[in-house]
Amino acid sequence: MTGEALLPDTQAIIEQLEALSGYPVSCVADPAIGTLATISAGTPDRPLHLIRYRPGVVSRDYQIAVEAGYAIRLFSMSPEDRFQLRARPGCREQVIKEFKRLNPELADKLVREVGGQLFDGLMLQLRSCPVGILLDLWLYRDYPGLRPQQRQNLETQCQGNVNCLSGKYDREFPERIVQGNRAMNAAYALFAADLLQQPQLAIPYRAAGLESVGTALLQHVTGQPIEVINDRQLIVAWAEQLNVADWLDWAPLG
Repeated sequence: MTGEALLPDTQAIIEQLEALSGYPVSCVADPAIGTLATISAGTPDRPLHLIRYRPGVVSRDYQIAVEAGYAIRLFSMSPEDRFQLRARPGCREQVIKEFKRLNPELADKLVREVGGQLFDGLMLQLRSCPVGILLDLWLYRDYPGLRPQQRQNLETQCQGNVNCLSGKYDREFPERIVQGNRAMNAAYALFAADLLQQPQLAIPYRAAGLESVGTALLQHVTGQPIEVINDRQLIVAWAEQLNVADWLDWAPLG
């Protein structure tokens, strides 16, 4: 465990994960990570859940709770149903090729770097956004001690995401990347606006004509109780609606 004191709700979530999986949890401050927090879920070969978080982040407890929540949902499944999302061979190259077509003036090295980042970013968003909304519903419902940090994080995320609506992306980035990112950001903003009772968070997406696609994505999340939703089926449903289901492949966790 981390040497810094965690909020009682965060500690309770970590204890739930440890009891469910049988593996201890270690929380480590890591200034080198590119995100606010990340988890490496434990396996029989490495029986430890390692949660790394960026030091100095105000919403540290919320970030740790979210990462632990992903693992709780994973270990709530039977071992044969645990998975990790990956891309089908060749799909990343298709996006890089399309990015090159749109930006012929760029050097090949930069094209491969940026095109690959675009593909990887959308795949990560597809893996994290729909399940992340489930986790936010769960945290808001069951762990009110985290709500101040949760509120701040959702507001900040929504404000930062609005940049995706810039018209330059339509000219420079592949269409499925742009549309997929905007649709998921719209769903997230509509969700946050409703959860926090802050309708202004969704205004940019309503103005951009993205309310219907965002609402359609959210129906897969809100249509049944959180506990009975299958994460893999949820991700596939979003991918089908975003026209990227052909990018998906799955590998057993291990």
